[in-house]
Amino acid sequence: MTPAKRTSQKEKMDVGEAAASFVACPRCSYFLSGYLLLHEDFDSAVNESTDGWLLLSWNRSVHLLVQKSFGSHIYMNLDSFQGICLECQRPYSYQKVEPETEMTSFKVKIVP
Repeated sequence: MTPAKRTSQKEKMDVGEAAASFVACPRCSYFLSGYLLLHEDFDSAVNESTDGWLLLSWNRSVHLLVQKSFGSHIYMNLDSFQGICLECQRPYSYQKVEPETEMTSFKVKIVP
């Protein structure tokens, strides 16, 4: 096995480890709790994560959850936005993928 393959396998977390990484921070645990109530895709986001980032669903409810959790207001007419949790410095990123179709990506780092 090559070193590159070992590194990529080490970066993969199971769902429990990924969820536990959010618990230490009050803002991030609030975000994760709310997200889990809104969407059922957290497990698949963890399994498909690359480079330690979760690609999560985005809609109006998640938009409000980000605002309440992290204190960041992401204006819907922005093409992109990058922020960090004020408590643990976990980065997150919003980006319109295709403005004409309203497709949007929202990523959050698994481990801050």
